[in-house]
Amino acid sequence: MTSIRIMDLGHNEFTDNVASSPLTSLTSLEFLSISGNHFDIPSSLSPLANHSRLKVLFLHDTKLTIDTKIASSTPRLQLKVFGMSNSQSKGFKVTSIGFLNHQYDLRIMDLSTNDIPGPFPSWLLENNTRLKYLFMRDNSFTTLELPSVNLFDLLLMDISNNGMGGELTTKFWANVPNLLYLNLSTNGLEGSIPHELGSIKSLTILDLSSNNFSGGPPIQLLDSNLSLYTLNVAYNNLQGEFVFSANTMNPNLSYLRLDHNMFTGNLSFLSSHINLWLLDISNNNFIGKIPKLIANWSSLTALDLSKNQLDGLVPQELCNLGELEYLDLSDNNLYGPLPSFFIAQQMSHIHLNRNKLNGTLV
Repeated sequence: MTSIRIMDLGHNEFTDNVASSPLTSLTSLEFLSISGNHFDIPSSLSPLANHSRLKVLFLHDTKLTIDTKIASSTPRLQLKVFGMSNSQSKGFKVTSIGFLNHQYDLRIMDLSTNDIPGPFPSWLLENNTRLKYLFMRDNSFTTLELPSVNLFDLLLMDISNNGMGGELTTKFWANVPNLLYLNLSTNGLEGSIPHELGSIKSLTILDLSSNNFSGGPPIQLLDSNLSLYTLNVAYNNLQGEFVFSANTMNPNLSYLRLDHNMFTGNLSFLSSHINLWLLDISNNNFIGKIPKLIANWSSLTALDLSKNQLDGLVPQELCNLGELEYLDLSDNNLYGPLPSFFIAQQMSHIHLNRNKLNGTLV
């Protein structure tokens, strides 16, 4: 048994105390998953301290026993992948997982859904500069202070749904030039959206929704030089007009949510060259007419312009959107008759209530 390199015991009904189980003698292990069991696991991970070959450890959906004893020696294991989400022991501090203080080579780390309190543990990033994927969503972090270290390998960072307050550090974003996915949604972050986020040319998905960001519109995130195809800044306190020095809106955008803010001005900032399949700018203060360039958005499946101050006729060009399934133009100042053939067969939701439309249904 001592030569076993890979062991997956996940999602069974084991009840052993890890400290007294045969796992302690399996020092040849490189991969171990005991997720979804009833093992009694000390937070120091001392029973596995001598497993120097162990690189991947999954403890998802397990019970963690907080070990108050200070380890007498430094653990020999250096993990590359550590996953311990949805622990049955909620509310523990990250510092109580003693072995993490000695990890310097992590590439993937998942501590999601553990209700971990206190400030965001930036020291984990400082110690593991080759980290690629960081999952820390659904905890109870109070503040977010990001370190000024180079994290050139970081591709994904999800620390959403924590309730963290404060402003975003600006220096950090210059140190993550290869970041692809960033989710900071459902927190209490304040201040302006850092202009430096627009310098991450590799970023494809950015979710800053459901925070308390204020200031002007995030024009730097709509720039044509970016790779961004999903941008969500809904449910914030952003305001002002979208004004571009040139028609330089990112043509890669396919999912854009600006809803539930206080944006003003007309919709001329929307480029005819973007490949949107979802656009939601509802619950703002946009004015003017619905632009006819909408006819070029042939991939559009969902369009929500509700609860603004848009006026004019419903454009005939909407009838040309063969993929459109959801349309909400309610709570505006639109008037006049509906265009011919307006109600297309593929549409499943049409909301036109609280406008000034008249005539007959076609």
